[in-house]
Amino acid sequence: MSLLRVFLAMFLLGSVAVSPLLLYVSSIPLAAFLLGAFLGPPRVSARRSVRGTSVQVTVVAVGLGTVELRERVGDTRVETARMFVVGRRTLSISYKVDGPTVVGPLTVTAFSPAGTRSHSVALGETAVYPRQGRRPLGASEELEFDHVRQYVPGDPLRAVNWKATAKTGRLMVNVYKPSRGVLTVYADQALWEKARSITGALRRLGIPAELSTGRPKGPDAPAVYVVDVAAPGVEARIARSSRHVIVDVVPGTGALNSALEAALRRSRYRALEERGARVVSVSPTDSPTRIALAIARCLDW
Repeated sequence: MSLLRVFLAMFLLGSVAVSPLLLYVSSIPLAAFLLGAFLGPPRVSARRSVRGTSVQVTVVAVGLGTVELRERVGDTRVETARMFVVGRRTLSISYKVDGPTVVGPLTVTAFSPAGTRSHSVALGETAVYPRQGRRPLGASEELEFDHVRQYVPGDPLRAVNWKATAKTGRLMVNVYKPSRGVLTVYADQALWEKARSITGALRRLGIPAELSTGRPKGPDAPAVYVVDVAAPGVEARIARSSRHVIVDVVPGTGALNSALEAALRRSRYRALEERGARVVSVSPTDSPTRIALAIARCLDW
């Protein structure tokens, strides 16, 4: 807005002094500012492509003004770029990451010449998780049928057993035995939605994952427990295994309310780790992508 005032002052001064030079110099940028104020900031669209450890972000802007992008890489790094837009322009940035990393969100800010601006998060988080030539987990595995149970909100519709549903009059679903090639996610009803989003994020990493309300069939099967470690009876439900990851969802904002609560959780973490499990502490606001990447690191997948 300061430049707008400068050109407006020059235009008024040129009008009072009847100076054609001042009028000419100030009228063109002043007209551009007024046009930008009328049209608003440029319209933007963005996409991100990942190949191995290389990431490319492309932003397409249409309009008049300036576009700035900020891409968060991991916890400490930020990639930025800026360009002036007249008509249609494309801005691209490319960078590499060191190993498994969460990139995003991508924040795009569009400025008009008049100084107005529009903030928008064009893209959310993405996990950069190179497989290093490994065969995808469970590529040749098939799930083995175990039993039929009543439908629980969140169960996939493809698991519905229509014959059992017609026979009982209630919606029934098939339950399959955990396979060594499938990562099974267990959760109570209170954390079912959180576990379902984590399961989806694991699948986006290329890790076959299934959500279950049952109990693990054995310590050899890889498993993830989405629990509140401070809840009573949690340790008794977790088998002794080095292939199990405990995702402790700390209630509220994720901050521990007292030293006593912190000591309780630390003692339970030690007890679980002594049984071979890995513990990942998260807050309810942590993104499923970051949690899934932490699980993959623990299991070395």
